[in-house]
Amino acid sequence: MSHTCFNFDDPDDPEKKRRLDKISVALSRVARHLDRLDVDIDAVLQDVKQLADASQNSGQTRGAETLKAGFTRGNSDLDDQKCGAMLGVIKLSLATQSNGRANLVLENRQTIPLGPRLAALVAILIEDDGSSQDHLVPWKKVAYVVDRLQKMTDRTFSKRAFNQLILLLRDALQSQNENRWFVMRDPKLGLRFALRRKTEIVTGANHN
Repeated sequence: MSHTCFNFDDPDDPEKKRRLDKISVALSRVARHLDRLDVDIDAVLQDVKQLADASQNSGQTRGAETLKAGFTRGNSDLDDQKCGAMLGVIKLSLATQSNGRANLVLENRQTIPLGPRLAALVAILIEDDGSSQDHLVPWKKVAYVVDRLQKMTDRTFSKRAFNQLILLLRDALQSQNENRWFVMRDPKLGLRFALRRKTEIVTGANHN
């Protein structure tokens, strides 16, 4: 059996350079696939959660045809919730504590406790700077949100971790009977919170 030997101490070794270039191309291809998978997984998880919630609320065991009907109803409910989110929140309060945690209150309803990362994310998404094509605060590019989030929390976020954070924020809203789709996301426009422009926003420190 023959073996090919490379001189790994020689940076000019042509065979080594060829192999490294090939590996670099392969890694770039894998990274692009993972990026696309993250977006697909995020969408699938949202659909699955919507179906699971609809199934739990009905209290029924569905067969194939029943599941198909439930999927149709689930999509209809999802559209209704997203349309409802478009109306926007008129009043929002975000009381930040010294440890970075915050209490979020929409329209004087139930308090939604948030950890430091979620609190920072909300603070970014409710920003009302720049232009908007509708009555809600402007969209923010994903790259801008991630950059601001990393600076505010002093930590880095992979795309997977960032997508998970979006899901956690939506779950936090839903846990207090708020519309999870107040956290709006568009593949081209980016992210924003469904907050009406130039309305009452109360922010500040809460030392409790």
